[in-house]
Amino acid sequence: SRYAIELGINVPTGKDSLSMTQKYPDGTRVMAPGTVIISACGEVSDVKKTVVPCFVRDKEQDIVYVDFSGVEPQLGGSAFFQMLGKVGGKTPDVVSAEYFKAAFGAVQTLINEGLVSAGHDVSAGGLITTLMEMCFPAVNLGAKIDITSMGCEDAVKRLFAQNPAVVLQVKDTQKVMDVMAEYDVKAYVIGRVQQGRDFSIQN
Repeated sequence: SRYAIELGINVPTGKDSLSMTQKYPDGTRVMAPGTVIISACGEVSDVKKTVVPCFVRDKEQDIVYVDFSGVEPQLGGSAFFQMLGKVGGKTPDVVSAEYFKAAFGAVQTLINEGLVSAGHDVSAGGLITTLMEMCFPAVNLGAKIDITSMGCEDAVKRLFAQNPAVVLQVKDTQKVMDVMAEYDVKAYVIGRVQQGRDFSIQN
C-alpha cells in the first residue's frame, strides 16, 4: 500500500474473481484464488498514439532497453527458475517509486513525440522472451542483439531476470537517449532488427 501511495495511484477492490473456488489435488477447496489479481485503469489523452508490441521492418531503427527497476537483475521467482524447479533468494525490485515514475514519464514523452515505433514490457520470461515475442508476428524478421552495454557479467541473469522494464524500437536514438538523460533513467541501445529468421545475441 505504501508503494501505491508513493506512486499516487489507488487499487480498485471488489474484483469478481475473488468469488471463484480453487480446487487442489488433495480435495481441498478454497473460496478464492491462490493469487491476488489487481485491475488497473488509466486516462488516455489520445487514443491514436498507440504503439504496436512487435518490431517493424526498419533496419535503421535501434532497439532500446529502458530500465524501470534501477537495481541489478535478479532471478528469484522468475519463469526461468520455475523451469529449473527453483525459487531463488533474491527477487526483482524497484529502487524507488520516484524512479519508476520518471521511467514511465520518459516513455510517455517519447510516445508523445512520435519517437517510438514498437514497444513491449519485460515480464514473464525476461528480456529474451520479450525480444522473441516482438519478432514472432512478422514474417522473416529477426534481430541482432548486443547486451554488452548493459554491464551485467551474468548473461543468464540479464536475459531471464524479470525486473520491470520495456523494450522500444525507436526512430531517433540520440533524441531518445537525450530524453532518458533528462529524466535520469537508465536506457541501453541493444541492437536492431534484421531481415530473415536469424536471432542472435552477443554478450
